[in-house]
Amino acid sequence: MTNKLDSMAAEMAKLFVEEKEEQPVRFLSTGYPPLDEVLSGSYLGGFPEGRIAEVYGPPASGKTLLATLMMIQAQRGGGMAIFVDHEHAFNKEFAASFGLNLDFPHFMYIDPDTWEQGQQKAFTIAEYVRNNKAIDPAAPIVIVTDCIAAATPKSVKYDSKTGKLKSMEDRNMNDTTALARATSAVLPQIADVARQHNVVAIYLNQLRTKPGVTHGDPSYTPGGGSPEYYSVTRLQVSTAKIMKEVNGKKEFAGREITLKCTKSKTTRPFKETKLRLTYDADGKAHLDFTSGLIDTLEAMGKIVKDGKMLVWEGKKYYASVLAKKIDDEGRQAELTAMLHA
Repeated sequence: MTNKLDSMAAEMAKLFVEEKEEQPVRFLSTGYPPLDEVLSGSYLGGFPEGRIAEVYGPPASGKTLLATLMMIQAQRGGGMAIFVDHEHAFNKEFAASFGLNLDFPHFMYIDPDTWEQGQQKAFTIAEYVRNNKAIDPAAPIVIVTDCIAAATPKSVKYDSKTGKLKSMEDRNMNDTTALARATSAVLPQIADVARQHNVVAIYLNQLRTKPGVTHGDPSYTPGGGSPEYYSVTRLQVSTAKIMKEVNGKKEFAGREITLKCTKSKTTRPFKETKLRLTYDADGKAHLDFTSGLIDTLEAMGKIVKDGKMLVWEGKKYYASVLAKKIDDEGRQAELTAMLHA
C-alpha cells in the first residue's frame, strides 16, 4: 500500500509541478537614472522588457515625450520603435528633434482605424521582426500606443453583421463600456505576445475626473480595469509650469514633470522623481537631465548643500549655475557615475 501511495505521489508531482513565477530579468533604460530607479529599484534598470506598462496623466503632462524617449532608447540599443497613433496627432519633427530616427526599419508609424486594428498591426510587425531575425534577438522592440482614451473600438465604428462603416446616427456614443470590453479582449493576447517576443508595450492613457463624486478618489483612466491589471508597471505623470522673470515680467520657461510609479512588480511602488523640460530662445525644447541628477545626488548626500548653494570641487554654486557648468564641460557622465559610487 505504501509503495502504491508513493508511486501515485510521484505521478502527481509530475502533473502538478510548481513553477516559479517568471520574473523580468532585463530592463530597458529610460536614459534618466533617477527614473530608472523609480521604475525598477536600480539606477541600471528601467521599464521591464517583455511586459506591459501604462503611463497616464492629464493632457499635456509629458506622456508622449516620455514614450518618445523610450523609443529612442530602443533604437540606441539596436532595436526598433513602433508608434500606434490613436490620437492622430504625433509630431514627428518634434520627436526627431530629441533624437528619434524616423527611418524604416528603425521606426514604424501606424495610423489605425480602430483599437483592434492598431494593436493587431503593431504586434504582427513585432512577431514578424522576431521570427525573421530582422534585428538582433537581444535588441529591444518598443510599441507605444497613444492613447487608450482616444481609441475607437471596432464595435462602435463598424456593423458587426455587415462589416460596413456605421453612420454617425447609428453609432451608440453612450456605450461607455465598449472600450473597456475591447481592451479586456485584446490585452491578454498582447501580454502573451509581448512576453514571447520581448516587447516593451507602453500604453499611454489619460487621467480623468468623474463628475459628481463626493467620496473617495474621483479620478479614473479610460478603458476599464484591464490596462491597470495587465500592466506590470504604471507611471503617473503630472506637470507644473516653470516661470522666469524677463524684464520685470514672468514668462513661461518650461515644465517640471513629476513621475510617480503607482504600480510595480519589480520594486517598491509610489516612489517618484522629477524632470525639467525647458525651452531655449528659439523655442526648441530641451530635457534637463543634469539638474535632475544634481537634485538626486543632493538628496543622497553625495553633493553637499551649503545654505542655498551646492559645493562642487571645493567651490559653491547655485544649482542652475552648476548644471550649466556641467553641461558646458560635458561632464554629465560623472554625475551618473556618482550614483553608483
